[in-house]
Amino acid sequence: MATKSTIQVMDLSSGKESKADVPAFLKVEFSPYAVAQAVHVGRQRTRIRRAHTKDRSEVRGGGKKPWKQKGTGRARHASIRSPIWRGGGITFGPRVRRETRLRLPKRAVGLALAGTLAAQIKAGSLRLVQLPKELPKKTKEVAGYFTDHRGVLLIVSVANKDLMSAVKNLQNVTAVVVSEVTAGHVLDATHVFMDKDALPALEARCGVTVKK
Repeated sequence: MATKSTIQVMDLSSGKESKADVPAFLKVEFSPYAVAQAVHVGRQRTRIRRAHTKDRSEVRGGGKKPWKQKGTGRARHASIRSPIWRGGGITFGPRVRRETRLRLPKRAVGLALAGTLAAQIKAGSLRLVQLPKELPKKTKEVAGYFTDHRGVLLIVSVANKDLMSAVKNLQNVTAVVVSEVTAGHVLDATHVFMDKDALPALEARCGVTVKK
């Protein structure tokens, strides 16, 4: 698919549409491997592992040997908190403290984000939007902007409390601040609407060096 040189710009307050040149940092190639790696690491780092089991050393009790080693005719046992006993420890159970945190270089995260946005531009599903000076405070007002779209990702430059609260009630729209947007957000979206004022911060976030 050929790279597009222009991108559609929409003024939400007036509804007028125009075109602008695609920023140079959003003309990078889409790398499926880099994106998959960034999404995997991002989801693993945000995962909350609540399940935690105790091994035999952590289960209370079992300090006394249940019966003597020999002469009873029964199998030898050292503790009633052994994993083979009811109420004993768990072998190879989920452990919170054993979690390893994956890490990815900042440059790789930025390249993955820029690549997914570039893919949305090539598909014609990314638009720049000019937000009104007075941001809407009601869900009904925000819903009017996206009536013809489903699976919308709205990238804003600054987290506005009223706007975020209004979008939160919409099932087909997700609002994310540019400082928190990830490649996973862009991949999950069918349409991306990006605040025009968020471009400088997004360029710094992607960290893509453009060769001249």
